[in-house]
Amino acid sequence: MKRGAKIKFTAVLLCFSLTLLYFPNIAKAEKQTTGRLIGFIFSEDGTTPVEGAVVTLRNVATGEVYKSSGTDDHGVFKFEDMQKGLYVMGVSSVNGDYNAEELVGVHSGKTEKLSITLKTYDEQTQQAAEEINKGQNSKGEVLVGKIISYEPNTKLATVEIIKGELRKNDEIHALGPEDVSETDFYQTVKVLTLNDKPIKKAQEGQIVVIWMEEDVAVGDLVYL
Repeated sequence: MKRGAKIKFTAVLLCFSLTLLYFPNIAKAEKQTTGRLIGFIFSEDGTTPVEGAVVTLRNVATGEVYKSSGTDDHGVFKFEDMQKGLYVMGVSSVNGDYNAEELVGVHSGKTEKLSITLKTYDEQTQQAAEEINKGQNSKGEVLVGKIISYEPNTKLATVEIIKGELRKNDEIHALGPEDVSETDFYQTVKVLTLNDKPIKKAQEGQIVVIWMEEDVAVGDLVYL
C-alpha cells in the first residue's frame, strides 16, 4: 500500500518537473515579436551575385531604420531580430542606389526570403518624370511626395514625403509620367495618417497614408 503511494507521488513530481522545464520556452515563443530576413542580390542579368551591396530597411510604422553589412560573394544579406511590420527598402551598390517599388513584410517568428535583381531605372521613364517635374514647377506646383504602394480596394496610398510638408486639407495634384501612368487629378487631403493615427501635418522623411479619390500607381508623384 505504501509502495503504491510512493510511485504515484513520484509520477506527479516528474510531470510537474517537465511542466517547469518546458514552460519557459512556451512563454518565450508566445512573446516573440521579431522575425528574420534573408536575401540575395543579383545584377541586372538576374544571375550574377552583387558583392558589397548594403541594404537599408525603414519601418513604415515606427520609422526605425535597419542597415545590413555588405553582401558576401554570393550576394547574400541577413537581418536578425527585426520588429514585425512593413518596410521600405533601398539598396546601395558600386553601380548606384536603388529603391524597391514594393514594401517588404516581416512576420513574428518567421524567416522571410527575398531575391532582388538590381535594374536600372528605365531611362525613358526617368526622363519623363524629370520633364513632368520641370513642367509642374513652371506652373507653381512643388513636388512633395511619391507613391510607394497603393491598395485599390480601400483607395489608400502609402506616400513618402520627399520634400517640405503636407497638411490635412491641402489640395494636391497626383500625377504620373506620361506613357507610363494615366494618373492626373486634383483632390483635397481628407485622410492623412501616420502609424495608423490621424495627423494634421506630415514632414519630410515620413511615410504616411492618404485616401485617394481616384486610383494611383506606384511611382506617381504628389504635388502641392
